[in-house]
Amino acid sequence: MIIISIFFVLILFSFIIFTHELGHFLAARWRGLYVDRFQIGFGKPFWKKTVDGVQYGLAPIPFGGFVSLPQMASMETIEGSVENTDKEQLPEISPLDKIIVAFAGPLFSFLTAVLFAVIVFFCGKPDALYQETRIGYVQEGSPAAQAGLQAGDDILEIDDTAVEGFFGSLKSVRELIILGMERQTKFLVQRGDEQLTLYADPAFEEKAWYQRDGVRQVGIAPAQPLVIAAVNQNNSPAQLAGLQAGDEIVSIDGQAIYSFAVFSDKLNQHYAESGEPQLLALGYERDGLLLSTSLVPQKPIYPESIETPMIGITWQNYITRGIVYPSIAEQLKDGFLMIFRSMQVISNKNNHMSVAHFSGPVGIVGDLASILQSPDGWRFILSFMVVINVNLMIFNLLPLPVLDGGHITLAFLQLIRKKPVSARVLEPIQSFCALLLIGFMIFITTKDVGDNVNGWLDKLKKQAPQEQNEAIKAADIKFAAPQ
Repeated sequence: MIIISIFFVLILFSFIIFTHELGHFLAARWRGLYVDRFQIGFGKPFWKKTVDGVQYGLAPIPFGGFVSLPQMASMETIEGSVENTDKEQLPEISPLDKIIVAFAGPLFSFLTAVLFAVIVFFCGKPDALYQETRIGYVQEGSPAAQAGLQAGDDILEIDDTAVEGFFGSLKSVRELIILGMERQTKFLVQRGDEQLTLYADPAFEEKAWYQRDGVRQVGIAPAQPLVIAAVNQNNSPAQLAGLQAGDEIVSIDGQAIYSFAVFSDKLNQHYAESGEPQLLALGYERDGLLLSTSLVPQKPIYPESIETPMIGITWQNYITRGIVYPSIAEQLKDGFLMIFRSMQVISNKNNHMSVAHFSGPVGIVGDLASILQSPDGWRFILSFMVVINVNLMIFNLLPLPVLDGGHITLAFLQLIRKKPVSARVLEPIQSFCALLLIGFMIFITTKDVGDNVNGWLDKLKKQAPQEQNEAIKAADIKFAAPQ
């Protein structure tokens, strides 16, 4: 299934590359330029065909493409030499023609973004925003704990920006922390009847040279409804205590509880302190009534591989993603804002994020292929194509000689100087920029592969016990009968 998903994502990538290059091709034909080749992919083409003097080809590296236009600034460093004619015999074209042809690629990328935005407007996309703003868990010793943040605090603002959820948008808690522009992260929280302003010094995890460092974090997690999905019926402590599916756990030993992590910590804490499971007093809600019960977590007698005490319940998924239908303008705006904000952050000295945190084609394809296997993953990918095409448009408009923005810049210089930039001057600059761009892509790809290899190694370490545990359903776990 993952192979099919990767293939599908590669087809989408090839499509957005094709539409970008189609813009150049159609504009070149309109302005009467000579077109040598139209190729999707880099490297030696495995398929090619010449029609009306134009060689069309497909190459094995599916992360780019080009239209060879020898009357524009020379691009032989990347595209290779012109094959079908003597470029010295071609007539000079006007700066206006160069600007139109160069700009047509980014324009078609924008139009492709609009196309995907229209599809998403009608098909919808999963709602990524988790609207809870309360803190459910504060990691011990974390920057948040040192700043005085507590479970149950309702976050109102971060860095003077009102929050609209915990994650899933540029104005949510997680994203505002990660993309923070100040050395400290400023929190405005509601605690009971009091509003507090607290400051945390974000931390990040340093990793190996071939991996991306972690992003800014302060050590908090969102509040979650602890609703029971099912109760084990094989003499589990939860069954004997009278708990039922649909009950919501709200306290342990009289202390309010807001997350699964805190619940697990309490179970493990009781066991670690004495070496034996201890009695827990649970408060829970059922049909609007606040009830209580007591139980003692137990190690199951089957399977014997489980070494930690359990109470025999499974939780409901606290994230339920509905389908939303954002307007075309809203999608395009979000795409531009996301890229603009990212560029702001990587140029800010107070945030350690850098260009190393960008994902390259390998990372994007891998992530999207995994997402495609989830429910409504195809909808998410369609919405992400809006961002990808906006990104492609902006990236290609950068004024580097090997990009469309470079061609536009050179055309404007030609207008000012009344003559084109000398090929003798331009070619070494292009070669340097091409090497710089290739080096950057290799650098990003190294990070993509490094992050994925680390994930694969972690999975291999956990594979055996995970497969063993997954083979036993929660309902099959057995507990000792009460004495």
